[in-house]
Amino acid sequence: MLYLNSKVMKNDLMVLHGITPNKSLEVKFPYVPDMYLSHFIRGYFDGDGNINPDGYVVSFVGGSLDFMVALENHLKPRGFEVNLTKKEKHIRLYMSGRKTIKEFYDWMYYDKGLYLKRKFEAFPDKNLDAETLQNAKLKKTKQAVAERKKAFIDEYRKSYCVHQACETAGITLGTYYTWLKRDKSFNEEFYNFIK
Repeated sequence: MLYLNSKVMKNDLMVLHGITPNKSLEVKFPYVPDMYLSHFIRGYFDGDGNINPDGYVVSFVGGSLDFMVALENHLKPRGFEVNLTKKEKHIRLYMSGRKTIKEFYDWMYYDKGLYLKRKFEAFPDKNLDAETLQNAKLKKTKQAVAERKKAFIDEYRKSYCVHQACETAGITLGTYYTWLKRDKSFNEEFYNFIK
């Protein structure tokens, strides 16, 4: 009688069918014909996507950098401005803006078949025409705010003028005071420079 180690046999069968340990970290974006791409991305969004209707942000989270970069490369040619950030254990792809989110909604749910009702209903502005909407002039993401802070400091180093630095960074004087009060690193960088 032949005895097989069931754990070894199970692992061998899994590998045979393409299921490997840590697969979510190594998964590749599959070939999807263009006519089905919105359906595929809608399915991925239903599983690993999120919508923040108040901040007009749609995001996807994944463990495979290859998959997320491929997703980014499929969305950019369609006019979506996407951002990719890598954290310790995951990669996040996101896009923001009232008009952008409405255009993404229109594309992803065009000719929809299956979809997760809860996420579908979470999208704001469903009944508005995307052409009537505008994205906010200043993005509120951490990266965008950090870029404005850097622009402010860089301009201040050149002009020594807070008002000019605010104008260059596209912020109000009130925002500058808030940064000084609430952002320790901005405060230190600003005051270390003027000493």
